[in-house]
Amino acid sequence: MNCERLSNPIALDFPEEWYDLSLESHFWFIWRLRVLQRLQLKNGLPLDRPLRVLEIGCGRAVLRSQMEAGTRWIIDGADI
Repeated sequence: MNCERLSNPIALDFPEEWYDLSLESHFWFIWRLRVLQRLQLKNGLPLDRPLRVLEIGCGRAVLRSQMEAGTRWIIDGADI
């Protein structure tokens, strides 16, 4: 994964333990992926073409990993 810093980090209060819970096997990530897949089909998005996608607010990039596994998309992530 290529990562480029665009600005200096700022201090934010965020519960760091969230990252320990953000696994692909967590029910939230499973259901979120299912909803997104339904929306992709409903809107006729081409999953078999190498589209460039930006996920904003990607955290540990769980959704990015899930999406890249099920599509030919190239997904970049951005987060604080």
